[in-house]
Amino acid sequence: MKLSPAVLAGTLTARQQIDYNSAPPNLSTLANSSLFDTWRPKAHVLPPFGQIGDPCMHYLDSDIGLFHVGWLHEGASGATTDDLVTYHDLNPDGQPFIVAGGTNDPVAVFDGSVIPSGIDGKPTLLYTSLIRRRP
Repeated sequence: MKLSPAVLAGTLTARQQIDYNSAPPNLSTLANSSLFDTWRPKAHVLPPFGQIGDPCMHYLDSDIGLFHVGWLHEGASGATTDDLVTYHDLNPDGQPFIVAGGTNDPVAVFDGSVIPSGIDGKPTLLYTSLIRRRP
């Protein structure tokens, strides 16, 4: 793609305002459309906020043509993609769909895997959780 001189000049002007030789500041404190977006990777899955934690729960659902990716950070979260470039969060607010504090996992939630043909032949998530034993 060829850029016009006007577009190229505007791009160079914008780049001159950012010092790419210095370390970026704490990116999580910056507003959107700022250095946060400039330094944030765009070619792989990222949660809408926070960090990705441990990647897990990946599987391909060939019935609907989507690849599901998951991660653990303060609970289990995930997204879907059909091109491995753009991702759509499973929860609109970006919150985890499994968090510690439930009946089956009152203390903590850990890594999991998906069995493509699990319960009733549907993809089924198996994950580890922690329950304290009473003395």
